[in-house]
Amino acid sequence: MFATCPKSANCLRGILVLVCLGVSALAEQPIRDNTEQFLREHNISITKQDVVAALWNNDAAVRKAASHFLSNRWPTDAAVPIQEAMLREEDGLIRVSLANDLAQVGETAGREKLLAECHNSSEWGSTRVLAARFMFDLHDDSCVDAVLEILRSDSDPQDTLAKVDALNLAPIFVQHFTDRKNQSVMDLTVNALNDADLGVRITAATTLGRLADPSAITALQAALANEQDATGRNVMLIELKGLRRSQKDASNRR
Repeated sequence: MFATCPKSANCLRGILVLVCLGVSALAEQPIRDNTEQFLREHNISITKQDVVAALWNNDAAVRKAASHFLSNRWPTDAAVPIQEAMLREEDGLIRVSLANDLAQVGETAGREKLLAECHNSSEWGSTRVLAARFMFDLHDDSCVDAVLEILRSDSDPQDTLAKVDALNLAPIFVQHFTDRKNQSVMDLTVNALNDADLGVRITAATTLGRLADPSAITALQAALANEQDATGRNVMLIELKGLRRSQKDASNRR
């Protein structure tokens, strides 16, 4: 999952349609839920010296876990080693994760790196969207334009996770945007129902369900009629029923 590869290479990102089906979190669950246990399982002693040394580990997942653990256990001592690790990190997703850990301990260098990564058009789109998501977590919307750029473009067959993750940020956008920008996000989400990638189409449908805007019913009906994949049709039908219930409930409240 964390292997470094040139942008032109056909990496494992092609299997990431699974993300749309609700299993994307499984791969990182051990790191996020119990970082200490994860490090121990990879023969990293839980001392500051050994955790700092783990930032040089050959396993990218270990480097990520070491940074996260260090920033939480020893925040006052974490900035320098994490920044050094961030600057030498070649894997974009890991570099962004380290930047976020650095930002979480109050270092502006972390926030600046996140901002640079989300606007780096030569980087994988999924890396850019991850940087944007972390910026939103920091209550900073400076990466909105980068996410909208990815939503406007066709999905990358080698990196379909980019548009999937961008769609998953749409409900957050709606909470912060004006009515005009909200409509733009809605239109981009509706357009994604026609994307060439099944995972993107499924995520567009579930995102419309989360947005709970009955104005999307017509577009979802059309997408359902055109969808050739059985899983895609099932998801669209579920979300369509949900939107119809929302429409009915809204009507009953009047």
